Amino acid sequence: MAILNKRGVEASEKERPIPDIKTGNVVEIKLEVPENRRRLSIYKGIVMSRQNAGTHTTIRVRRIIAGIGVEIVFPLCHGSVEWAKTLRYRAFMRAARLKSPKDRLQIESIVSAEFRRNSQQVDRKNFLYVEYLLRRGKKQLDQLKIPDTVGLSSLKFNLSQPQNHKP
Repeated sequence: MAILNKRGVEASEKERPIPDIKTGNVVEIKLEVPENRRRLSIYKGIVMSRQNAGTHTTIRVRRIIAGIGVEIVFPLCHGSVEWAKTLRYRAFMRAARLKSPKDRLQIESIVSAEFRRNSQQVDRKNFLYVEYLLRRGKKQLDQLKIPDTVGLSSLKFNLSQPQNHKP
């Protein structure tokens, strides 16, 4: 059975190669709508996860439609998928499935607001710290929410000792 599956994968990759899509990429997928065979629909969103299974490889794409987050699973080798291409690669979203989208959006909004407030005082070193915060997740998000934090310069990046602050 495994030999037949391997041959099937090789034959399908010659026909249509599986695109190199990774978690965190922004992709655009063009597919045929099942109700109407002639109509093509374009779906654009962030790849949350990828399940590698040969010809049954699927990706989970998240998109916000009318203020509601929608996740759809697309098979990459299905006949209805015309093409799937990567539009942007986003490094800080690389581990997108490890964080909930709500926490990730909170991190992005707080850090971008902090940048706008202190744009004159931010140097290159602090910018690298902010990228680090985006990768770390909720622990550093809580540190940004502390009322004592005035700007990026007052952040403490000692991760060995957790700080307990009462709101």
